[in-house]
Amino acid sequence: MNQSFVLGFVAGVVVMISLSFLFRIFLPWRRALLCHSHVSILNIIAIRLRGHSPELLIDTLVRLRMKDRDVEIQQIERCYIKNRQTYLDASTLAALVEQEIEREQARKREQERERELLADPTVLDQPSE
Repeated sequence: MNQSFVLGFVAGVVVMISLSFLFRIFLPWRRALLCHSHVSILNIIAIRLRGHSPELLIDTLVRLRMKDRDVEIQQIERCYIKNRQTYLDASTLAALVEQEIEREQARKREQERERELLADPTVLDQPSE
């Protein structure tokens, strides 16, 4: 075989592998960008290295942003990790993230109420909202 043919073949294989890797990173990033949901390329690489599906997480982020929910991709990934044993699609994961957000907000309201009680004991006499 001709040496230039072998070098060309090896170079072609390397280019194909590189393009495949780049498409696996840039396609989810482009989808998030076009849907006004900012996700950095480094986040997508990190998600992929952790073995999670960036497509699922970005689809969930887009769904939540369409509902005017201000969430980050890390919060969605945490919820995905907690519920990994169940079958998840983007709408199911979005519902789970919304539930988690509501629980966090309720927990913050409860902590704020406790701080008010500690600061001013007369608050006990007032009806709660």
